[in-house]
Amino acid sequence: MDHSLDQPQDSPPNPSSHFIYSDLPFVSGLLLLACIIVLWSYFRRRYPCLTLEALNEKERSLDLVYNRLPKNKLPSYRTFSEQLIKLRQRAYLLRARGLELGVTRWSMCRKYLGVLPPIVTDIVIWNDDADDLERDILIIVEEVARDNYRAERNTLAAKEHNLEYGILHGEKAGGRLGEV
Repeated sequence: MDHSLDQPQDSPPNPSSHFIYSDLPFVSGLLLLACIIVLWSYFRRRYPCLTLEALNEKERSLDLVYNRLPKNKLPSYRTFSEQLIKLRQRAYLLRARGLELGVTRWSMCRKYLGVLPPIVTDIVIWNDDADDLERDILIIVEEVARDNYRAERNTLAAKEHNLEYGILHGEKAGGRLGEV
């Protein structure tokens, strides 16, 4: 007698349940990777200065803006100079701290993530202060440029007015029209 017929046969496996259970780690890994990429791009956009290299670039940019500041016309030039010196000192301390952390276990974070977590917050705060100073300097530069433009425009308008007045009243550059 054949006992194989008496035993219940296994039903064929459901392909959808097989997909869910076998690919669950892969799908969850993809979702995790997508979340990491989205968060990383958000942080890079929101906080463009997270690394010491970005700090160096921002410091060079701040120097370029500072050099546009008219030194002889501003009573606040000294204030801007003091703020810039303080920012440079803080940047120096951050770079020194970065060098100290480069020989610790944090160097792996810098290698793979590009940032040093213990000083990221300090770099972001420094960048915000540098942005504030840069904006204040650019406001002054634009105000001085606007005032210079207005002064030139008023000078030209006065010259045109004097020229029109002289033509209407018969004056020439050397004297009256009738005189030789």
